[in-house]
Amino acid sequence: MEQNNIDPAIRRLFFRAHHRDQEKELLEVTETAAESLKNYVREYEMDSPIRITIMQQGGCSGMSLGMVFDSATEKDRSFSVAGLQFIVEEDLFSTCGAIKVDFIDSSRRKGFAITSAIPLDNGSCGSCTGECGRESS
Repeated sequence: MEQNNIDPAIRRLFFRAHHRDQEKELLEVTETAAESLKNYVREYEMDSPIRITIMQQGGCSGMSLGMVFDSATEKDRSFSVAGLQFIVEEDLFSTCGAIKVDFIDSSRRKGFAITSAIPLDNGSCGSCTGECGRESS
């Protein structure tokens, strides 16, 4: 059975059972992402932890994972990776599974790519023309 055909609730249950004792595998930050983040933190003198959270985008893009500088709360799990402090709300892992932060630097794209083991519902209508989020003239 293809992973995309599995009910999201079943995937979340499997993920929780599979990763209960494997906390270090919940967050992966690639070397290139860590270096880019360290440079940004240094340049802008940021001292808050980096929160990984769900971002809502307009149109057919749906939800995606993003990063913001934020303060930790009691609902957060903290991770120290490559000298950087990350925070993730505990419940997010049951929604998206393990998280990977990477940095892409190619001729077509430059920036962070944050992916999850369990794909987020992207809300796509399936017939996107790129016009959904634009105001009509």
